[in-house]
Amino acid sequence: MTLVWHRPRWTAGAGLLVLVWTYFALYSVRNIPLLVLVTAPLLAPVWSSWLRARWPVLAARVAGAATVGRGWPLVGAVVVMAFVCVPRPVRLQPEFWPVAAVEYVKSHPAEFGGNLFNQYAWGGYLLAELPEHKVFVDGRTDFYGEPLVREFWAVTELATNWLAVLEKYDVQWSLMPTDHRLNEALALAGWECAHTDPVATIYRRQR
Repeated sequence: MTLVWHRPRWTAGAGLLVLVWTYFALYSVRNIPLLVLVTAPLLAPVWSSWLRARWPVLAARVAGAATVGRGWPLVGAVVVMAFVCVPRPVRLQPEFWPVAAVEYVKSHPAEFGGNLFNQYAWGGYLLAELPEHKVFVDGRTDFYGEPLVREFWAVTELATNWLAVLEKYDVQWSLMPTDHRLNEALALAGWECAHTDPVATIYRRQR
């Protein structure tokens, strides 16, 4: 909106910088904080001039609202900010996340060595809960690269090369949703079921 209404006068290099980082932010949400850091020095002069022109009007409106409301708008704003900013513990629902399977891995560390093949959506959770194990993939697909992501989908879709991909990366165990068809394929390939629950199932190579 700042760019549309105020049209800052930038050099070609500054405009290209904003354009490139805007593309990165649209490509992956994790790049949004970097976009803010890069573009803030370029947008600050525009915002500054807008605030200098509008501040007297805004200040008068705020003062009028405070007078009419006898301070309650400010109290309400403080309460809202406190509610939003105070950290609250996050509890993942075990009916949607592989909580029981992760606890099993933690309680049987000797049984799970080597590389893991995991469900894409669970990658970040497994990174946090099992830091000693490397996930096959997680939400940072732009960092992994297209070839590996294609190989991941080849395994999950049971393409003709799915076993070759597991051999290529020396995958020793898998952690997938219980209703995923890869589990049945691994069982037919001779892998053993180490753990299963309504949410997640773990298969590993026969020792």
